[in-house]
Amino acid sequence: MSTNAHSFVAEKLSEIVKDKQRRQHLMVKSLAIFGLLFLSVFSIQAFFWGHFAIGGTLALFTVWGASNLYLLSYKREWGLISLTLIIYSLSSYLVITGGHDNTGIMWVYPLAAIAIFINRFKVGLAVNVPFIALLSLLLYQNWLLTEYSPLVEFRFILTLMALSGMCHILIFFQQRMDDYIMKMHEEGIHKLAYFDSLTQLANRATFRSILYHSTQRELYDKSALIYIDLDHFKQINDQYGHDYGDKVLEEFGQLIKEIVPRSLGRDLGQYDIARLGGDEFAIFVEDAFDETEVVQLGHEILNIFKDGRMKTLKCVNNQVSASIGIVFVSAAQLDLEESLKLADRAMYEAKDAGKSQVKVVY
Repeated sequence: MSTNAHSFVAEKLSEIVKDKQRRQHLMVKSLAIFGLLFLSVFSIQAFFWGHFAIGGTLALFTVWGASNLYLLSYKREWGLISLTLIIYSLSSYLVITGGHDNTGIMWVYPLAAIAIFINRFKVGLAVNVPFIALLSLLLYQNWLLTEYSPLVEFRFILTLMALSGMCHILIFFQQRMDDYIMKMHEEGIHKLAYFDSLTQLANRATFRSILYHSTQRELYDKSALIYIDLDHFKQINDQYGHDYGDKVLEEFGQLIKEIVPRSLGRDLGQYDIARLGGDEFAIFVEDAFDETEVVQLGHEILNIFKDGRMKTLKCVNNQVSASIGIVFVSAAQLDLEESLKLADRAMYEAKDAGKSQVKVVY
C-alpha cells in the first residue's frame, strides 16, 4: 500500500474513531437523562407508597444527576467521573437498603456495566475493583439495612465479578484498537509533514530545516552536502509513463538509504537523506571529518547504475545515471542557501563534464 493510500485509510479510520467518540458522548448524555427520568419516577413512587427515606434519597440522586448534565456538556472528563460516582453510590445504596421489596440488588448489574462502558479501560478498572471490594465487605460484615441469604450474597458478588470482567475485556480490546488507529493517523500526519510520500526520504522543507538547525549546534568542524541529480530520467517518464518513473525514483531512494550507512560506517539522522523534488536528491553529512569517505560515498551512488543494481531499469531501455556535486563547508560558517547553491553548482559541473561523475567544491 502506498503512503498516500495508507494516510488516506488512517485518516478515514481516525474520523470513524472520533465519530464513535462523539456518538458515545451523546449516548452517555442520553443515558444520564434516561436515568434521571427513572430516578424521578421511582422517587415519586416511593413517596406515594410512604417510603419517605427511599424517596428522599432517590430525589437527592436525581438532583445530583441533573446538575451533572452541565459537567457532561462542558467539562466532559469531570462529568464522567461524577457520573461514575453517582452510579456506584446509587448501586451501594440499593445493596445496603435492598430497595423496594429487596429488588434493588438487581439494578446493580446494569448500573455497574454502564459505569464500566462510559470510562476508559484503566479508569473503569480502577473504580470498579474497589466498588466490588466494598460491596463484598458490606455483605461479609452484614453492614446492611436489609437481609440476604448467604447463597444470594455469594451469587451476587460472583456474577457481578463475572459481568464486570467481561465488560472490562471488551473495553480493553476496543480501546486498544481505537488507540492504534489514532496512532496510525498521527504517524500518517507526521510522514506527510516531514517525508516525501514516494521515497519515504525527508522532503525539501525538512532537509532545509535540518541544515538550519545544524548551523545552530556547530557540533563538528566540517560538514558535507551531496547533491544528486539523475541524468536522462526524463526519458523514462516520456517512454514508460510517470507511474513507472515513480517506481524508479522509489527504488533509487531505498538504495541510497542502504548505501549511506554501509559506505560511511555509521547511520545518519532520519532526515539527513532527502528527495528535494523531481529527480533531485541530497545527503547531509554533518560530521565530514574524512573527506575521502564522503567522496567515496558519491562514487558508490554512481555505481548503483554502473553495476545494474536498479531492478526497475533492467527491463527498459535507458541511459539513466547520476551527476553528483559535493561541497565541504565549515560547520561554523555553514549557510543554508549558499551551501545548497554550491552543491547544486558542483552537480551541474558534473553534468557539463559528461554526466555520471562526482565533482567536489570547497
